[in-house]
Amino acid sequence: MYDNSERLLGTYTGSELAGKRIKVKSKKLKVVLDSDNDGIEGFGFSVKKIEHTPYSILPLLFEAAKQVDEEE
Repeated sequence: MYDNSERLLGTYTGSELAGKRIKVKSKKLKVVLDSDNDGIEGFGFSVKKIEHTPYSILPLLFEAAKQVDEEE
C-alpha cells in the first residue's frame, strides 16, 4: 500500500490483515496486489468498507486568522 506521495505504507501477505482496520492519513491510497500463481482459483481479497474521515478544520481557521492579523 502506498500513499499519495508514492511512499510505501506497508506490505502484507497471507491473512495478516484479516479482521484488521487500517487508517491512512492521505488523500489517495494505492493498493498493489501480487499473485503467487499457485494455480488455485478463488477468493483472494476483499474490501468491506472505505470510509472518509474529514480532517479537522481548526488548522484552517487558525491559518485564516493569522493571515487577517498579518494584513492589519
